[in-house]
Amino acid sequence: MDPPLSMSLVKVLQEPQNRSVCQKLVFASVSLITLPILVFLAFSKGGLAASILGEGSQYELAASAAAAVLVINLILATYVYIAFTEETGEENRKAAKKQ
Repeated sequence: MDPPLSMSLVKVLQEPQNRSVCQKLVFASVSLITLPILVFLAFSKGGLAASILGEGSQYELAASAAAAVLVINLILATYVYIAFTEETGEENRKAAKKQ
């Protein structure tokens, strides 16, 4: 009988070659959850947006949302860049053969 999918997924993620990938994914996921909320709260109602746009501006919430969206895009772009520049298993094997 085959083991449940979650058990095999846990085993795969715990392998040494996959550990760094899992750490990067978890860091990006936690960043995507927390940082936009913190930025939105920092900009909203009397925060940075009020100091930039002026107190009582009708665009404070829009500026707060735009800042949060910018943070999301920066996190995603950074994650994609790191994923594309990461060495693959083939590159590691080729480097080992050269030595």
